[in-house]
Amino acid sequence: MLRPRALLVLTLTAASLSFGCGKKDAEEPYPPTPPELIGGADRPAALYVPSDYDRTKAYPLVVMLHGYSANGMLQDAIFGLRERVTKHQFVLVVPEGTRNSQGRQFWNAFPECCDFEGSGVDDVSYLSALVEEAATVVHIDRARITSAGHSNGGYMSYRLACERPDLFRRVVSLAGSMPVKTESCPEPGAVSLLHVHGSLDDVVPYGDNVEGSPTTKHGIVTRGAHDTVDRFRKRNGCAEAPDREEALDLLSNVDGAETKARVWESCDTGERVVFWDSEGGDHVFLGRNAEFQDRIVEFITAPR
Repeated sequence: MLRPRALLVLTLTAASLSFGCGKKDAEEPYPPTPPELIGGADRPAALYVPSDYDRTKAYPLVVMLHGYSANGMLQDAIFGLRERVTKHQFVLVVPEGTRNSQGRQFWNAFPECCDFEGSGVDDVSYLSALVEEAATVVHIDRARITSAGHSNGGYMSYRLACERPDLFRRVVSLAGSMPVKTESCPEPGAVSLLHVHGSLDDVVPYGDNVEGSPTTKHGIVTRGAHDTVDRFRKRNGCAEAPDREEALDLLSNVDGAETKARVWESCDTGERVVFWDSEGGDHVFLGRNAEFQDRIVEFITAPR
């Protein structure tokens, strides 16, 4: 079971982040436009649309999901999506999780994370409804709807891939994981995946930690990054060996090109699987740079 105090590290670390991470385009207003609110009075979500929105054009849509005990603003400091809405031409939805009795926001993803008090909130239905409502406001390309999440938000993105692959066609997960018990998601949906994980993640372990080894910081139970990627690789009918590999420099606090990008793109389902395997990356990718944020947007907005 993923412990609340474990993922609280996200908030404590993110609160100290410099919002200058990732170079902004000086010609683009930030935020791009004042957000419209969707989702109703109980759980409103911010909807960001390109400042030069063209109603005749279908736009990719991204739902950005924060980590446990964090919020949409802190999450955007990591992904940098709002400032890229106009330049890269996509629509962004930023919802907030439910608050537990301690006032900490969470998503009810898998048994490991993070409805610790058993509220049973149906976040799959809530997030799906947000997408459908957004589609009544702006013209959405339904083949390019993405759930992009970090930590607890990454877990939630995977649950959406399990239960609503018809709607959420792409997933970006930073430091998230699939459930340990395969019956929690018997067969993940045939969706395109970008999984990002750092070798120094001491909150959601990079490696297999099914027994909850005390050698990790919080003893979190997980099957690890490689197992998570492998489930989607097999489901999408991708070969065992990636089609290509690339060395990326996504962290300014680690020397050299520290991240090995493995890409499977000749898969039976026509979907892609991408694994950014980062040597030296921590839970919040503290040293992330603009290249990290730009490449996430490239995955989200790619034609396929």
